[in-house]
Amino acid sequence: MGKLTIRLALAWVLCAGCLWPGGSWAGAQPATRPRICLVLSGGGARGMAHIGVLKVLEELKIPVDCIAGTSMGAIVGGLYASGMTALEIDATMRSLDWQEAFHDAPPRRDLAFRRKQDDRNFLVRLPLGLKHGKILLPKGFIQGQTLQETLRRLTLPYNNTTDFDLLPTAFRAVATDLETGNAVLMDKGDLAIAMRASMSAPGVFAPVELNGRLLVDGGLAENLPISVARAMRADILIVSDVSFPLQPRAGLDSALSISNQMLAILVRKDTDRQRATLTAQDILIEPDLGSATATDFTAPNSFIVRGEEAARRALARLETLGVGDAAYRDYLARRATREPGLPPIQFVRVDEQSKRYEKTILAKMQPLVGKPLDADQAGKRVTELYGLGNFETLDYALVEQGRGAGEESGFEVRARRKSWGPNYLRFGLNLEDDFQGNSRYKRGGAICRDRNE
Repeated sequence: MGKLTIRLALAWVLCAGCLWPGGSWAGAQPATRPRICLVLSGGGARGMAHIGVLKVLEELKIPVDCIAGTSMGAIVGGLYASGMTALEIDATMRSLDWQEAFHDAPPRRDLAFRRKQDDRNFLVRLPLGLKHGKILLPKGFIQGQTLQETLRRLTLPYNNTTDFDLLPTAFRAVATDLETGNAVLMDKGDLAIAMRASMSAPGVFAPVELNGRLLVDGGLAENLPISVARAMRADILIVSDVSFPLQPRAGLDSALSISNQMLAILVRKDTDRQRATLTAQDILIEPDLGSATATDFTAPNSFIVRGEEAARRALARLETLGVGDAAYRDYLARRATREPGLPPIQFVRVDEQSKRYEKTILAKMQPLVGKPLDADQAGKRVTELYGLGNFETLDYALVEQGRGAGEESGFEVRARRKSWGPNYLRFGLNLEDDFQGNSRYKRGGAICRDRNE
């Protein structure tokens, strides 16, 4: 994975008129300019077309005062809200190794010696747990560890007390409560966690546990969050919709295609309901993505270009929302990120649920203490810890302790053991053949246990 740039964004903008009465974010736009909110739908890889839309909006000098996003729309929108430009998001998406981003296992070089031995002896990678005589499976094929680390590096400055109204651009993400099926609005907290939760396709990614809820992909409940944007006091909406089209009968020729059609029908019902609320002054942009799938992350350039093309088809209407050079410079100044020198890490600690792993974690992370914050180094050490094989997820965040002159900045590491442990079944099959008629087969199995139990 390419090196990801960490950007520190303005938390407060101290200027007259920055807040609506009652304290909500108003984007600091002049009273004569309408408040413009961007709505970004879910759609997996198709959502990268949103980047092309953003590039055209920047080219036309259109200020975006607030963003509401679901799933991939929450990823793109969250990065933009944190202060990144469309070109920076474009470069980031192109630099990512998406095959690695959607794969939990760390590179072999980052595995502990014992894990390397296990992988050599037990080639079957299906993770099976054993507890009270029952076989247990993970909550998703992918735990999302690598994706979470990626989002963490990009948004590290935003800790659990962040109000999303105080980001460089006000932001909302939508997830779905797995127990109730209701939409969950995320307007504060940890930006990386909010983005990750909004994109947690059930069954593929493990749900995100947050504030007592199990959260999955927001597309199940509200794939096109127009009502969310309205609640942010938007005057005009620019809506980028990359929702899945329904397939004709000829394309419904397998169990997988029929299952996908079922999901598309459910998602489109709410999408159509939301789109029916658009007014004459709102602008709808629909990139022509054909039958491209949600999992096709191999060609981000084609999606981004389609997004640009779709935005240019609405050029006549979009141009009316642009502002002059001076006004746009003022807008950029309010959004501008700053890099004042990264704070030194003065301590490392673990949260209460990670105490059983405290000694191991502190031994690995302690060398970072006394040095400037280096997200790449922190991420590398977290990856090595994850390579021990004991954790379902392993995350970290910037925190502060002490008050006044005694306040210190540091890392808090949050380790969650595998929910299908602490005992695990491993299987292996070995085949040897000398191509002269001599063959040998060997089967193996073992019960492994978390050494911290």
